[in-house]
Amino acid sequence: MLQAGDFKIYNASAGAGKTYTLVKEFISLLLANESNYHFEHILAITFTNKAANEMKERIIETLEEIAKKPNPTEDFYITELAKELNLKPEIIKIKAHNILIAILHNYSKFSISTIDKFNLRLMKSFAQDLGLSMNFDVEMNTSEIINESVDLLYSKIGEDEKLTQTMIKIALDNMDDNKSWDIRKTLSSDTNEISNDRHLQDLEKLKNISLDEFINYRKTIYSDIKTLKDGLILVGNDFFDLLSNNGISINELPGKSRGIAGFFSKLKNFDGFGMILPTDANNKDINDDGYLSKVKDTIAESIFPEIKNLFEKAATINDHLILLSSIQKNISSISLINEVEKSLDTIKKDSNVLLINEFNTIISKNLQNQPANFIYERIGSRYSHYFIDEFQDTSTLQWNNLNPLVENARAQSDTIMLVGDAKQSIYRWRGGNPMQMIDLIQRKEKEKIIVEELEKNWRSHENIIRFNNELYSYIAPQLNLPMFQNIYEIGNKQLVNDKENGFVKINFIEQEGRSKDLFKEKNLELVLNYIKECEANGFSLSDIAILVRSNAQGIMLAKFLTENELIVISNEALLLKNSFEIQLIEYLFKITSNPMDEQSKIRFLMVAYELELFVTDDLTITVEKALKDGLKAFLKLTKSIGIDLDFIQDQNLSLYDFTEKTIRTLKLENRSPAYILSFLDVILEYSSKNESDLNSFLEFWSTAKDKSSIKTPKGVDAIQIMTIHKSKGLEFPVVILPFLDWQSKSSKIWIPLQKSEENPFETFYVNINNDLKTIQNEKIKSKIDEEENLVQLDEINTLYVATTRAKEQLYMISLKPKENSSSKNIANFLYEFVNYKGFHEDEIILKGSPERVSIPKEKEQSSSELTLYSSDWNTRLVINTNSEKAQQKLAFTEFGNTVHTVLSQIITAKDLPKIIEQEKQRGTISVENVEHLQNVLENMLQDAKLVPYFAEDLTVLNERDFIDENGQIFRADRVVIDQENKCTIIDYKTGQPDLDHHFQVNRYADFFKSLGYTIQSKILIYIDDEQQKINVVEVSE
Repeated sequence: MLQAGDFKIYNASAGAGKTYTLVKEFISLLLANESNYHFEHILAITFTNKAANEMKERIIETLEEIAKKPNPTEDFYITELAKELNLKPEIIKIKAHNILIAILHNYSKFSISTIDKFNLRLMKSFAQDLGLSMNFDVEMNTSEIINESVDLLYSKIGEDEKLTQTMIKIALDNMDDNKSWDIRKTLSSDTNEISNDRHLQDLEKLKNISLDEFINYRKTIYSDIKTLKDGLILVGNDFFDLLSNNGISINELPGKSRGIAGFFSKLKNFDGFGMILPTDANNKDINDDGYLSKVKDTIAESIFPEIKNLFEKAATINDHLILLSSIQKNISSISLINEVEKSLDTIKKDSNVLLINEFNTIISKNLQNQPANFIYERIGSRYSHYFIDEFQDTSTLQWNNLNPLVENARAQSDTIMLVGDAKQSIYRWRGGNPMQMIDLIQRKEKEKIIVEELEKNWRSHENIIRFNNELYSYIAPQLNLPMFQNIYEIGNKQLVNDKENGFVKINFIEQEGRSKDLFKEKNLELVLNYIKECEANGFSLSDIAILVRSNAQGIMLAKFLTENELIVISNEALLLKNSFEIQLIEYLFKITSNPMDEQSKIRFLMVAYELELFVTDDLTITVEKALKDGLKAFLKLTKSIGIDLDFIQDQNLSLYDFTEKTIRTLKLENRSPAYILSFLDVILEYSSKNESDLNSFLEFWSTAKDKSSIKTPKGVDAIQIMTIHKSKGLEFPVVILPFLDWQSKSSKIWIPLQKSEENPFETFYVNINNDLKTIQNEKIKSKIDEEENLVQLDEINTLYVATTRAKEQLYMISLKPKENSSSKNIANFLYEFVNYKGFHEDEIILKGSPERVSIPKEKEQSSSELTLYSSDWNTRLVINTNSEKAQQKLAFTEFGNTVHTVLSQIITAKDLPKIIEQEKQRGTISVENVEHLQNVLENMLQDAKLVPYFAEDLTVLNERDFIDENGQIFRADRVVIDQENKCTIIDYKTGQPDLDHHFQVNRYADFFKSLGYTIQSKILIYIDDEQQKINVVEVSE
């Protein structure tokens, strides 16, 4: 338990009970204090909303469990707390109840939040001091506003000459490299990538550099590169002049034309494209005396110092050329990123918006040096205890921003507790810096920090724990960074729990040729086999998680498994854009926005047909008719097939009302309600922040639909597919890891430069490529080595997170490395480890047997079908200017309309309760009228004349339009066709019986006779508004 003045770090490997420990320490602090409100003085920070909510729930649930224990002296958890706190179990029970009540009554003071929410609180408290508007908005979707900034930049093409020339230059460069000339997407993603804490200092320096300075430096670079390339040609010429002056040819030199002479020959004939770098053999000849050991001609031997001098001169030129070429490749795009950042500032100012990812920067600049007491005073809370979870993912800036409060806490003998695991640091790309945690642990004695290792793994079965211990202990000595070697050696000695056995299997696939198609196919095949094997051994689909590195792999797997009739939950499967219903709505939006959009009309009809919204003998003919005469023909055609879309011409509907009207018209309420409701949420959120304009929404939706999805439903028996990053913090009985052929991605780094009159940059952002790796500049070499070491660590950490998600079974599918491969990639590490363990086959069971050993838990069905209720509020909004008599008449009319509405939706008599409930939810039936209406309709449906026509196994056509031989359209309320092709026509009427109604129903009957049906019965149902009753009348010939 934390004592006053403690600064404690829990070094918690995967599955070691980190959350349990954190919650227990939190509760101990609450129980140890006399006040029931001590929670107001504890700040706990996590890095995701999910983690924050989970911690809150765990604390409240634990307090509730303690408070409800009938015999606290017999409970292990309470007695453990009693020993640590020196309190009686009965006192702990009472205190837990009082604290729980205090938290629930003052929930806003229960400070467990993400770092971003805490930062927002700081920003709101200091808004005036920071020169911010008191009502500024926070933009969570950084990508969206960056896209807007890029669009703003593009709008200046033709107006700003220098910007236009820069864009044209990039477009031409891209076309030379067989890339798209439209750089919008690349520019947006590059700006996104560079806009985080890691790049803050370098970006700030860039903002002070104008586009003019970029353009001038680019010209300087182009000129310098030409001079350097000419210099290489001169070196080549000087070499051959040297040979000529000494009367020897290249045949007297070691290796002849293939030796060192070959390198100088390439320099002499350099055409200016690419780079000419010496081979390893060339370097050995010059630098390792290879030349001197092989040379036989005395003159050739005597001129070696001059050859070496020319070689070194070429190396110096090449070094400079590599550097400038790396800058040249990026300077245009970096200049535009700089301009995007500047236009971003304009948009934020105009919209009164701050990006969530700039909070750390603003706080660092303005609040870091403020006294802690002043900060406490502003935020309205004084914290005595700090908990920081997932500390390995904290950025340098975030930790520095918390420093004033942390230092003050130490000075006041308050407590600080950090929990993390450097091996699970997989968010370096967004600023996470595990070195901070490592540094604090290394300085524990000097800083008087208590470091406690959570040694036991409570998550996994024995064989999974032992496998992970052995694998990462084997990899540890091969890591390039000594401090991480140490972390992986110490952190992989986890103790096992009482869960025995467990199963680990790995398959290696040999790649044939350069194509990866066979590797992909075999991965898919093996994953399917693994799933079937797991099912046969007693695992359900929901026990299985497939973890992938990229979304593309997840999409491929989801498609393959779905085709093999397996139920899958994945981000891709849950995207709104993949729902036919949402596609149908989008196509109608496009038609409304652009009535000439023939493509959308075709797709609308095809999707509507797929959803069985209409029936046709020939879809092609139906589509052709719809396209004959613009929007008019389309609306006429859709009306003839039972879809009345005339409302799309109504200019007065808001975006949300238009969407709801679309859903009702297309009868989508009961189809995929989860997708429909989520789409309505998107519409509502968009409408609340933007103009309610269909064109603007469609533009927004074109990018938003790639990310908008419904939340993962619980309680569904389905395989989960997710990225490894999404799986962090989760656990699964079975984990499958396919596609283990990871290759290090090309990284970018800021390299140091010498600032001068011609060069305005202190650092520059460049790609690490093979050419840059040969550079001799020590500072740049050091930066490259540092980045490559960290990239290697990112990959090992990602694998560690993946393999430690498994509770009982772990399956892996890896690429088989080529013979004598010396690469330090994941596939090589796994293959070498397996060989080290004495296995040499391509399919290996490393540990255990595949039979399930755990007892399956009964899974509660926690998911339920959502119901969507939608009604047109315009039809229900009435200004009351009528007399009481008129109101009564209106009520009678409403009775008739409601009965008609309910009957139009009934297929069988069993449908009545469900439809009445739906109409009640929509507001068409008031609560007080439900019982009366249900009784009236139940009595009607029990009428002997009607019972046969509201039974099962009948074809029922409600409210359908028909066209007779004269081209006249009529609508019968209910047409019932039995299995013998006998037809019954039922029509609903308001008011008193009338012979005209008989004539009308007989006309309908004649039409169905002409189609070959036998007319069984013709019925009129009269709805008496005033008496509020129903009469059934059979119609004779």
